[in-house]
Amino acid sequence: MGTASDQPHREAGLSCRQLLGAAAALVAAPAMVAVAYGAPPRQDTTPEASPEATPAGTPSAETVTIEAFDFGFDPSQVTVAIGDTIELFSSGQAPHNFVIEGHEDEAVDFPEDGSTVEWTVPDSIPAGTYTFYCGIGNHRAEGMEGEIEVTG
Repeated sequence: MGTASDQPHREAGLSCRQLLGAAAALVAAPAMVAVAYGAPPRQDTTPEASPEATPAGTPSAETVTIEAFDFGFDPSQVTVAIGDTIELFSSGQAPHNFVIEGHEDEAVDFPEDGSTVEWTVPDSIPAGTYTFYCGIGNHRAEGMEGEIEVTG
């Protein structure tokens, strides 16, 4: 007479057929839910065509924003190219302006109402690194200056 150890035994668990059946049910379930609830058919997810790239050698103007506050600029270091736009706005209480040292010392006033003013980097500024500052009162002495690199 055979003992229990002589008989082949199965570990508790699912058979291969049961596992395959469960996997098939999981795969089919989302589609059945969509049909049952009247979900719209799946749309093609092909991405839209991207806009045309700028041809090589054609520069594209960028915009850099500089904030004036009492008493500093954020950011205090910027890099721009000729033709780029600098948007200037003030969050400070005092009036401020923007002057690039050595460039005709032309001052651009920041609007006092928190709006922005735009200034385009002219081609009359040679490529190089310059100091920009606020030329009102003692603002520059209070630390209201920064560095601007102009690229060709």
